[in-house]
Amino acid sequence: MPASDPPTYLAALHHHCHAPTCLRVDLYNNDTGELLCRVEPVYGGTHRIDLGRFDEPGYIANPACMFGSAEHGLEAPPLMNGMTIHVEATTNNTFGHHGEMALPQAMVAQGYRPPAAPCGAAAPLTEERDRNNVFGALPAPGRSTDKVQFLGSFDTLGECEQSFLRAGAATTAQSYTYVTDGFADPKWRRQCYRRLDGVYAPRAEAGIVCGRCH
Repeated sequence: MPASDPPTYLAALHHHCHAPTCLRVDLYNNDTGELLCRVEPVYGGTHRIDLGRFDEPGYIANPACMFGSAEHGLEAPPLMNGMTIHVEATTNNTFGHHGEMALPQAMVAQGYRPPAAPCGAAAPLTEERDRNNVFGALPAPGRSTDKVQFLGSFDTLGECEQSFLRAGAATTAQSYTYVTDGFADPKWRRQCYRRLDGVYAPRAEAGIVCGRCH
């Protein structure tokens, strides 16, 4: 998913995988190694399927990974912008067959707003140096948009972080970016910004620090 696209979240994932060989299919964030979704089939004839008429030997059911609200018992949807994924299928070669299928069928959504979780002891600030999370999102130095808020000019990173925390209860849906004195263009130096739209896909750029609640 291109980092420049509008914020796009994984809503559901279903893997196409056949009996009698299918054991498991996993979807990973290829950049971090994080497991995003694991589908393990339920085989018919094992009495693990509630409706008896569907509990047929030789068939499988592949439960989908569903994302959404914690109030419904679901994990929050992962942000897919800038992410590279890979799929691993684990199969049983005991049975003769003509081929394998492990096609992930993904459903994504735009316009989702992550729930606001306040920064603090449970969600401390992270820090990434030489990374810019507002690249291309501002028309000029010292400006605000509907996606990025200019918090002011500060002599230190710590002052920027404190301003971020004070600016309307910073949450995990927001991030900060600070331009240090080491940045090449003096017009941007010592400026502090808060990203409001939930996008966190920093671009490598020397002399800039960004971070968020984590």
